Amino acid sequence: MSLPVALLLVLAGLVVLAVGGETLVRGAINASRLLRIQPVVIGLTVVALATSLPELAVSLLATLRGNPDVAIGNVVGSNMFNIAAIIGLAAMLFPPLQFRSKKLRFDVGVMIFAAVVLIGLGWDGYVGLLEGIIFLTLLVAFLWIRIQGARAGSYSKDMAETEIESDLVSHVKKGRGVSVSVISIFAGAVLLTGGAELLVRGAVVIALHAGVSERVVAITLVSAGTGLPELVTAIVAGMRRQISVAIGNVIGSNIFNVFGILGTVAVVRGISFDQQIIHWDAKWMLVFSVVALLPIFKPSRKLSRLEGAVIFVGYIAYVISLF
Repeated sequence: MSLPVALLLVLAGLVVLAVGGETLVRGAINASRLLRIQPVVIGLTVVALATSLPELAVSLLATLRGNPDVAIGNVVGSNMFNIAAIIGLAAMLFPPLQFRSKKLRFDVGVMIFAAVVLIGLGWDGYVGLLEGIIFLTLLVAFLWIRIQGARAGSYSKDMAETEIESDLVSHVKKGRGVSVSVISIFAGAVLLTGGAELLVRGAVVIALHAGVSERVVAITLVSAGTGLPELVTAIVAGMRRQISVAIGNVIGSNIFNVFGILGTVAVVRGISFDQQIIHWDAKWMLVFSVVALLPIFKPSRKLSRLEGAVIFVGYIAYVISLF
């Protein structure tokens, strides 16, 4: 396969992933609404998982196809892109970046904890059934705490959830039933699988042509591609002066990436991967997470334009160092 064809496969895969993720999520949310599942449960499960669906599809398929470095590298790279590129860029474009919601302190703590757990359990370059069970158990515990907190009124409804609720009402008024929602879920799953297949195939070929490892391509090209929805969300939210929505989305996505995606991958099939992903890349993921989100624990809870620029430039320098 030629390099231009591989690039086209990657682009096509990203488009199909985006469409598939949107289709599946809309169907799942609408079905949840019609089945009278509480909105807070929808917001903290289906909606939170939504932005991680492309990463899940890519990592799971890469594992099944025998490309473990793509599976792990995609998660680590996507988390770095979410934090360093998206939050750093948001602070540069819409300064100062205000972390208004106090609930984010808990979520940030969990996200940093997830990075530490990943480094600890994956230090030997292997994640298997035991590690997968631990990851998924921690994810369930996180969701349970967040849902209980929301039900008790300790967390206010996010703007993102409010907007989604409005969309749901619109869908229901149009008469979309559970059967249509189920079809949407199935169609979205098929599209996600197909998009992941195209993206993984293209990425592997690009790695061969460029003379770099699958790890590097996964951490840079693949992760940036699957992180584009979060980037667009951040820019649009910033223009609407609702950047806190995007910040919460990024943090929740990162938690799902580690606990949900790697947990699922490890349970489906234990994998051995390049230890450098943990020994080097995951450490940088942790550093970017701490530096970018440390302001949330300050009284002002603000990230300045200069701080955002330092984080963003640091990420660019890290990516260049990989080549």
